[in-house]
Amino acid sequence: MYRIPPIALVFVLSAAAMLIGCDATPIPAPGDPYSGGNYPQINLMQDIKGDVVADGPIVTIGPTAPMSVQVPLRNTTHDDLNIQYRFVFFDAAHRELLPDTGWQRLTLPSSAQRMATGSALDMNAADWRLDIQAAR
Repeated sequence: MYRIPPIALVFVLSAAAMLIGCDATPIPAPGDPYSGGNYPQINLMQDIKGDVVADGPIVTIGPTAPMSVQVPLRNTTHDDLNIQYRFVFFDAAHRELLPDTGWQRLTLPSSAQRMATGSALDMNAADWRLDIQAAR
């Protein structure tokens, strides 16, 4: 019976382990299920989901004024709710227009509806998104 010298066995096993770990196949990033048109235009952050509902937005685009948006929001809880919201505006190629409008504070009384309003700072605004979270 033939015996493999221990040093040769260690060398063969080490080389095999290195070859197994050297797979250079690139791993693609997983696709975002909320990319492009799938991302919600009115985005409720996790901390207020179920506490705020939105009605149809009112979008105004004038020939001499940037896009403005009003979104009716209603508090579905039995307590007043302090929120923050921000509008993000995009050009026709869906590139974010800067500077953004920043976070605005709004108190939603119990079961009452209030308007979240925002205006683009650029005449190239063609689309928008509204992010809403609990006030910080």
